[in-house]
Amino acid sequence: MNLRQLCVFRDVMKPGSILEAAQNLGRTQPAVSLALKVLQETLEMTSFDRDIRALKPVPEAYFLLAKAESVLTQASQLHRTMGRMQIGDDGEV
Repeated sequence: MNLRQLCVFRDVMKPGSILEAAQNLGRTQPAVSLALKVLQETLEMTSFDRDIRALKPVPEAYFLLAKAESVLTQASQLHRTMGRMQIGDDGEV
């Protein structure tokens, strides 16, 4: 599991559509589908039930979404902090 896969998962959860997520991420639908598939295989879970119009998240997907958002927020904060530290604007080395 990696941050990119968590981003893909989060962005599929919002609209419930792989195609919309791909458009929002600027990636192809097959790339988004593959990232989601690999994440699900890694976690040994199925995140969505397929419906005619959209993907329907299973209950565990909402738990994963909350955790993914937390991890992605922390990663983003860390990235910003490290960038500020590189230019001497934040923290101590």
